[in-house]
Amino acid sequence: PPTEPAAKGRPLSVIDALGLRSLVLFKDRSFATFAVLLLGAMIPFQWYNVYAAAYLKDAGFQYLTADERLGDIMHEVADADTLLYTLDPMRLAQPRSLYPCSAPARLRIGPDWMGYASNWFTEWERTGSRRHHDKLLAGITSITRLPHGFFQGPMALGYDPATGILSTDMPDAQTTNHLMPIMGGFELMGEMMLSIDSPEFFYCWGKHNSTYKEMAWKIKHNKFRIPRLQAWAAWQGMAPLAQQAWDSLLENLPLAPKPSLWTNDCATWTMDAIFMQETIRLY
Repeated sequence: PPTEPAAKGRPLSVIDALGLRSLVLFKDRSFATFAVLLLGAMIPFQWYNVYAAAYLKDAGFQYLTADERLGDIMHEVADADTLLYTLDPMRLAQPRSLYPCSAPARLRIGPDWMGYASNWFTEWERTGSRRHHDKLLAGITSITRLPHGFFQGPMALGYDPATGILSTDMPDAQTTNHLMPIMGGFELMGEMMLSIDSPEFFYCWGKHNSTYKEMAWKIKHNKFRIPRLQAWAAWQGMAPLAQQAWDSLLENLPLAPKPSLWTNDCATWTMDAIFMQETIRLY
């Protein structure tokens, strides 16, 4: 329930603002001992924070962690898509009875396939697994061959976990999905672009990015802003879209006066701004 601040109505003091009243805790010998030891332990830890990451990066280490279990987890989820045989992520939103599908399983390109692709990409990077590399390429090739590429509908596409191939039984259907780029898909595409040789796939992705705003409105009347998609297209040669991207970003400042403020707005705006500063700053 709504709760009034305990100090409401009291004048602000420097002591309260700086939290100096908490110093009374040091009268407790156990607390004082703990605080001193903690301060001593944090000194070398801060040196580690400042210099270790730069050193390890220069030394060529990647996916390094103090907990070896993290590497085990990365390996364990490499074949997580096999769960799709028994658990359909779109069983409620788009039941098979209304959306025909002859494939053994179903998923969305994003965030579902993008998430699984991240697993395969990481497994290939870490271990050199050709099986996961080939599965990733199978998915990439099949998306490129869909009649509408990344706009292929329905949202729930056919999928075969054994081969990694995506398909559709509704070739004329189109859709847009704002979750695909904002839930890790955009970052994955940037990583894969540096390692995967598939001009057709990245052309398909670029076409999606350059037309997403218009297609989202045309198909779903969706105004969800993702200016980094336009920025990607501008960065890759479609320069006129750069100004559109900047206009979209700057017209939607998350801290500007408005009736409400949403976490998603702030997070996506920040990610957009970071990418655009790196790629189309000079436009």
